[in-house]
Amino acid sequence: MKVKKNAKFWVCLALVLCLVSMIMASAIQGSWGRVKVSELRLVDKSGYEVSTLLYKPANATADTPAPCIITVEGWYNNKEMQDLYSVEYARRGYVVIAVDMHGHGDSESTDADGLYTSAVGLDAAVELAGTLPYVDNAKIAVTGHSSGGAACDMAVGIDNERETPLISAVLYEASTWVDDTGVDHSADLDGRYVGIIADLYDEFFYWCTDENGNEVVPRDFATTADAKNFVNFNNGADGMEDVVPGKYYEQDGLFRVIYQPSCTHRRCVTSPPRAWATAYSSLRMRSAPPIPSAQTIRSGSGRPLSTSSVLSASLYSFSHS
Repeated sequence: MKVKKNAKFWVCLALVLCLVSMIMASAIQGSWGRVKVSELRLVDKSGYEVSTLLYKPANATADTPAPCIITVEGWYNNKEMQDLYSVEYARRGYVVIAVDMHGHGDSESTDADGLYTSAVGLDAAVELAGTLPYVDNAKIAVTGHSSGGAACDMAVGIDNERETPLISAVLYEASTWVDDTGVDHSADLDGRYVGIIADLYDEFFYWCTDENGNEVVPRDFATTADAKNFVNFNNGADGMEDVVPGKYYEQDGLFRVIYQPSCTHRRCVTSPPRAWATAYSSLRMRSAPPIPSAQTIRSGSGRPLSTSSVLSASLYSFSHS
């Protein structure tokens, strides 16, 4: 009898803890009631469903529209993987749309043609953002990790076909302007703020060859012609010095920047170095939401940085420059 009573106690305790955890998780995700989180199912141009999470902060209204950041995960992941950043962006006043790519999470799979004509489902979120009355249509950005960066490439290509493009900023996380099919989208980025988080020890990206055919490893990416051409707004690498990580290269009111956190491909999206890599974007924000004083993290150089690195390192630092 005593064993049964003990079992009931532990079962009840486990259920209570589960309930409390669910309530706390929901409260944190919704910034204690200041952010409304909704799951939306969109239908893209290819006719397939795309699952998204929409984060709408209280400050975003038709009278005071807010910038919008659209996030997309990497291969074999889902939109919840971006929660760490989606939550922080939203609680600082940005509308956020987190997307499941086709064949990922709760989005439908599609055929090969539908995959690329819809930017793996990302274009549906861009179109949605352009119709929301509480979103500032001049400040819509996309950011993706790994294959999510390739989705951003395709979304920009599609966006350029619009009479009035919607995407004003792009942030690549452990990815580049070359999509999964090998198509180079560097020319498509014209007229936009663009940044790259090129982690020093990436296993998949930033492996290059120099003019003599020698292999260049990711930690030396900033010395390559590709990196120099990128920060030179696709005008070539001739006469360019090695790229300075974190430096803003400006032209005609726009800028490009490359960060090089000391981490690997996977850690680029989940670790403090990723926060550090995006930190300096916040310095460019002229109307940034307030940054709370909080615990600090340390960059690879040992310099303490506020956790605001991740908080306001929202991609929209670009469109506020």
